[in-house]
Amino acid sequence: MSIDVPGTEGYAESAAALANEWRKISFRDHHRPVLHLIPRAPSRVLDVGAGMGRDAAALAAMGHSVVAVEPVDELRAAAINFYPASNAAWLDDSLPELCLVRAKADTFSTVLVTAVWMHLDEAQRRRGMGAISDLLDAIRPRRGASPKDG
Repeated sequence: MSIDVPGTEGYAESAAALANEWRKISFRDHHRPVLHLIPRAPSRVLDVGAGMGRDAAALAAMGHSVVAVEPVDELRAAAINFYPASNAAWLDDSLPELCLVRAKADTFSTVLVTAVWMHLDEAQRRRGMGAISDLLDAIRPRRGASPKDG
């Protein structure tokens, strides 16, 4: 059972209905204004608040290596059920700290934070932005890489 994460109240009880509604909107339609920011070449992508997995599955289908973070057990279970062929790696983690993701010491070229930010207060947003920036390739070079390599 996951810990209670502020901002996720009610999602567990409504997971099935929400997941079915969210599946009606395609990844491309939902993200059309920012699709140009998603790398075309396969890269590492972090999907924070991955919900029922639509975005993580679409990104994985594009060839990206995806880590999907979702603190609501029922939504993670729906994602795994809806997209069993997806190669996304699922973690029970959450903003603002992203403790499990940060403990893995991975970096990502892209971080999606879709429908999550509004659940955080100002102090949590500051901590969350710090956690996210620590995970970005452009901010922190990969282990073993020289800053001149990037």
